Amino acid sequence: MTTYVFHPYRNGLNGLRLIKQRLVELGEKVIEVKTQGSRYRPKPTHKQIRWGVPKTKVQQYQAFAEANVPHSLWTQDRNVANEWYQQGHRVLCRTVLNGHGGAGITVAQADKNQPLVDAPLYVLYTKKQREFRVHVVNGYAQIYVREKKRVAAERRDMENYNPYIRNHDNGWVFTRFVNNDAGFDVALHQVALEAVGALGLDFGAVDIGYSEETGFNVYEVNTAPGCDNKTSSFYAHAFSGRVWNQDAEQEQDGEE
Repeated sequence: MTTYVFHPYRNGLNGLRLIKQRLVELGEKVIEVKTQGSRYRPKPTHKQIRWGVPKTKVQQYQAFAEANVPHSLWTQDRNVANEWYQQGHRVLCRTVLNGHGGAGITVAQADKNQPLVDAPLYVLYTKKQREFRVHVVNGYAQIYVREKKRVAAERRDMENYNPYIRNHDNGWVFTRFVNNDAGFDVALHQVALEAVGALGLDFGAVDIGYSEETGFNVYEVNTAPGCDNKTSSFYAHAFSGRVWNQDAEQEQDGEE
């Protein structure tokens, strides 16, 4: 019998805990290897899964550029970022290269007197009408799409509300994706597959923006994504090669 062995970048991750729980409920054996002091020894019946691959935002963007995956314009040169800034563009100053949920992002905008700050990465802000998280495991047959929606409009009145950072603190969560355009679905799936493939990964949660003017725009691939009950069930079924019926799962909006 196969044992699923997870190698997380750190122990105690809630999303991974839920996935392990779902696998056990499916009758599978699961091991989580300690990041320090582990005595684990692999066996032929063990399936190794690395949860969290240490690639920075810069490394991801470099890989996207090489593979022609649509993504935002970016630079590590402050002079280039300053040109964008002086031209009136919004610039996302990313002071943390491995941040999640908008951590370490400062928005610079000249007409709002929001200055450019020192950062290891600058990204030209791209307008979007919609944003998605596409979970990909082992190819086209295993894809699950969530769409980011604002569920707390009153948070726009918060003192620190930022309309350009769509994270949980600003009242945004990933929720059920409803779409009746098959062509749009195929294109969205293809971009997600290309992003995961560009990084040489077997799975990942791809954050993608979309606008009618510029099309799709990949922001990043999460290799240890946050999960709710429904998303963790998707991963458990996909890792174990089972067919997953998302309509049978209870909808929850806990994924960030």
